[in-house]
Amino acid sequence: MIKARALNNDDSYTDKVQEMDILLFERPWSNKTWETVLNDQNYKIFILLDGDKLIGFSVFFIPDQEQQAHLLKIYISSEYRSKNYSKLLLFPDLALKSIYLEVDSKNLRARSFYKKNGLIILGEVKKFYSDGSDAIKMIKYF
Repeated sequence: MIKARALNNDDSYTDKVQEMDILLFERPWSNKTWETVLNDQNYKIFILLDGDKLIGFSVFFIPDQEQQAHLLKIYISSEYRSKNYSKLLLFPDLALKSIYLEVDSKNLRARSFYKKNGLIILGEVKKFYSDGSDAIKMIKYF
């Protein structure tokens, strides 16, 4: 059974999420960044499980008292894509007014996914990423 839930910083899946980040992301976070994310209550991590198997995760920054979430990372294993499971990570059960994100302007698959799920383009951010790549900023209002 596929289910999504919040990750706690003492969770048994914490190391697996970090391993996924290192192995699967073009721009993985440093250990210091992960330490901050895991210990700051303004960050929320959600994991997607098939039984006990970790198949995806998302990371949001939600400042205190705000109802706007900044999606920082999202990943789902390839064999689970295109089955609507990603929505469990993109739209966790939170009382939000909006979710926004930046996506690499060349990542057409991700841009299509976000557009299909109701996010609209706000604009382009030049040289957003550390390697000089541009990003597209997108948002969804609830």
